[in-house]
Amino acid sequence: MSSFVCSDYTVLAIVEGMRNHGIIEKTRRDSIDMAEALRVVNEHMTYRRWCVGDRNHTPVTADVRPYSDGEVLAAIQCYLYQIETGEAMDFDFITIVSAVKMLRGKILEGDGFRKGKDGYQEFVDDGYGGYWQNIAEVYEWDLTE
Repeated sequence: MSSFVCSDYTVLAIVEGMRNHGIIEKTRRDSIDMAEALRVVNEHMTYRRWCVGDRNHTPVTADVRPYSDGEVLAAIQCYLYQIETGEAMDFDFITIVSAVKMLRGKILEGDGFRKGKDGYQEFVDDGYGGYWQNIAEVYEWDLTE
């Protein structure tokens, strides 16, 4: 459990993964709606622990770019770390978090990724048979980003 609102890039990586894996439609409107929903859940779960009084919503404004499945997996790890607090969530929030976890499952079912004892790993082909490396080392995705 942490206390950060994830960056626009973390949110956009998850949205791009959802588009690529068929969880949401590839329309601009669906992408914007999902990005806003992810941010609202993140803000609510963070501010609920640390803020008293009014909270301001910060919309996602960064430019979209393509993300690899490894980057999406790292973003999911970061996002879930921020919002899974053990506190009760309403049904809408549970639905959003379930969609993120479903995306994680779809990526891990594919070739080249697995869950290891120290987190998620990606297969790196070095020309000598390859090896498994922690995605945090491959992509240097900061959990507090």
